Amino acid sequence: MLTTRAPGKVNLCLLVGAPRPDGLHPLVSVVQPVDLADTLTLEPGEDADVVICPGVEGENLALRALGEFRAATGWDAPPQRLTIDKRLPVAAGMAGGSSDAAAALRELTADEAAGAKLWATELQFRVMDRCLQLHGGYGYMDEYEISRLWRDARVTRIYGGTSEIMKDIVGRALHLYD
Repeated sequence: MLTTRAPGKVNLCLLVGAPRPDGLHPLVSVVQPVDLADTLTLEPGEDADVVICPGVEGENLALRALGEFRAATGWDAPPQRLTIDKRLPVAAGMAGGSSDAAAALRELTADEAAGAKLWATELQFRVMDRCLQLHGGYGYMDEYEISRLWRDARVTRIYGGTSEIMKDIVGRALHLYD
């Protein structure tokens, strides 16, 4: 059984852009973490991954994150039971749901965490690279935000262990080689 905290945050500044063609809005925000936090307990489940979160109805982002992680990485670990003790107010804009989802992924084993880091950083880089391509040559100019975003995405492939090292860890965990 693993237990962790999922802290909330307060938006100091939130800019919401015009809707994109997919209906979502681009966001830019400045946040401040707060001490108030949900507590998550991850333990072996029974038939399927399940999230128990009294007082919260509907789809849970933590369950969705576990499912997306399984689908993206091929992770075939036994089912997990995630219990969330809610302290953050629901729908208060304090990132309770997304913080819970991140904390759930944080509780995976080192091999699973390596897979998560590899998947997330490579996905972030692919997305930022496509965005940069939309700007053409302007995308490389410091006057445009995409330039910084692309550089930040590029360096995350190095921070906390390079993608090549993460591939090595995942490969060994899958017994692809010794």
